[in-house]
Amino acid sequence: MKRILLVAALLVAFGTRQASAFGFDWGLTGGVNMTKIKIKHPGTNLSAENWAGWFIGPKVNLSLLAGLGADASLLYNQQQISSPEKLSNELWRSIEIPLNARYNIGIGRVASVYLATGPQFGFSISRHNWKGLDGFTSENMYTTWNIGAGAKVLGHLELGLGYNFGLSKFGKQTSTPSNSMKKNAFQLKATVYF
Repeated sequence: MKRILLVAALLVAFGTRQASAFGFDWGLTGGVNMTKIKIKHPGTNLSAENWAGWFIGPKVNLSLLAGLGADASLLYNQQQISSPEKLSNELWRSIEIPLNARYNIGIGRVASVYLATGPQFGFSISRHNWKGLDGFTSENMYTTWNIGAGAKVLGHLELGLGYNFGLSKFGKQTSTPSNSMKKNAFQLKATVYF
């Protein structure tokens, strides 16, 4: 009987410890980004740098065992786009969905730092034809890859840096679809968890 009680107590203690290792947070995230576009065009090496913009949207963060976790967001993204020759200037909008795996390292009860990586799926809200880019149009959907790091303070405020590498075409030339654009972006972000 003592052994059964001991085993039951150990199972309850282990189960309580495992349950406390899991966590779910939700909040609002936002920030600024600086985008660089690489344009594949025969005979030229065009690029457009420092397209400034901002993003905002809801975010969820799931903490698992041993510091592992995941996060996801649904972001409204807005940027001012100009051609490399500054011949046009347009407002470009998209919906971005980053899905990241995370590794969290606690620094006492006050703070933790994290590393994150994963794909991000972007959806253009409206199709663009950029003047000065020789017939280039934006794609309806594109994919980038995120890497990032940051810190979470007092369980409610998270500050981070990130970089997105273009994996698929962001835009293409209608007359020659092999001529394409890819986008990379540097991000500064903050999240408030409720």
